[in-house]
Amino acid sequence: MTHPPMPTSHAMIAVDIEKYSGRNDQQQLHLQEALIRVLDTAASEAGLDRSTWTERQPQGDGEFSWLPPHAHLGVLVGGFVRELDGQLGLYNRRHAGPFWTRMRLRMAVHFGPVHLGAANGVAGRHAVQQARLLDSAPVRRALDACPAADLALIVSDRVYDDYISQGLGEPHAYRPVQVRVKEHSCTAYLHVPGHDIGTLSVLDAFVPEAPGTSQVPRPATETSHGEEDRRTPFIVHGDQIGGASHRADGHGIVNAPGRDQIIGNWREGH
Repeated sequence: MTHPPMPTSHAMIAVDIEKYSGRNDQQQLHLQEALIRVLDTAASEAGLDRSTWTERQPQGDGEFSWLPPHAHLGVLVGGFVRELDGQLGLYNRRHAGPFWTRMRLRMAVHFGPVHLGAANGVAGRHAVQQARLLDSAPVRRALDACPAADLALIVSDRVYDDYISQGLGEPHAYRPVQVRVKEHSCTAYLHVPGHDIGTLSVLDAFVPEAPGTSQVPRPATETSHGEEDRRTPFIVHGDQIGGASHRADGHGIVNAPGRDQIIGNWREGH
């Protein structure tokens, strides 16, 4: 009897450069090089070896990564976030080179079972959820509202509940928000290093729903890009993550975007 493949659970992170498409070609080339450099340095300073990360998918203006099963979530949401924020600060203060342009990042952290090494890269609803967190309106609004910040972090409720609130992070530094996608929604948690976002009125539109509340979308509040997005619900396209995929063993996988996929409650088993 042939059994279907079993997913394996991984910590996953995704980063994206703010307003990347508005830069010229030379600035984009410079930003891509700088992004890899700050990620590598931050990981090294935090005691993480990015060469051992199970799956890395460059996106041009960002990267999706899946860490080994033994990766320490406390280091990822603690030391790595602090070092990344510090490396971004160093880069932004230097103004080095003729094509220098400021780099600000959105970052999402999630944990769950996924299928690595699928025909087109990585498959599974948790891979999609990671992308939705990264592109969600709350984390974009938080970064917009803190112009001095270099980094805005959003983590899934399972990362917050199972790790950050259990002694592997600083729960008081996070603000709960509601992330909505069409008729489905979930609670996530925001953190902007060096900034108190607890009183940011721009985030009041994303107050988490009470348990049992009907999950009805509010199109005017879930926004991302420009004025058009302020009039329509946020949608993530693709049932997998697109872009070139670089595995830790050196073998590449070409990934391609799929059809739109809508996921319900993000907690495993629901």
